[in-house]
Amino acid sequence: MSEELPAVGFLENLEDEVRTQLVSQGTLYTLASGQHIIEEGAEQDHLFLILEGVFDVFTKQKGNRTAVATIPAGGTLGEVNIFNPSTASAEVISRGDGRVWAIDRFGLNAFVEGDPQAGNVVLVSLLTLMSERLRVSNSKLAESNQWGDLR
Repeated sequence: MSEELPAVGFLENLEDEVRTQLVSQGTLYTLASGQHIIEEGAEQDHLFLILEGVFDVFTKQKGNRTAVATIPAGGTLGEVNIFNPSTASAEVISRGDGRVWAIDRFGLNAFVEGDPQAGNVVLVSLLTLMSERLRVSNSKLAESNQWGDLR
């Protein structure tokens, strides 16, 4: 595959050659406006890197559709499920035309085994991203006073 992944998001610290190797382990997708990339409740084991466009994240709470986040180019989706495959906790819809790169657990494992040094950089970047999101979630939870008696 002659395509390259841009140095954005969790890939920003990787050399061009490494991103070229990594792109072949995944798949590039072009999406139309309104197209679903992840369905809430469906099996989900991919990590998505948004290359172009904006994606809206929704979840159903007590039967009501609730906007959770808006993810722009450079952002990721599915980073938890690539390590812990399960059903998707939200649906993700393309706000306009967009492009994403997707990799599943097997593709990521093959990349890490093939180039452990570069794989380490990718894994640390993903863990940093997940840690940042956890901190934000914890902060929002604390602000909404949902901790109850757990404090």
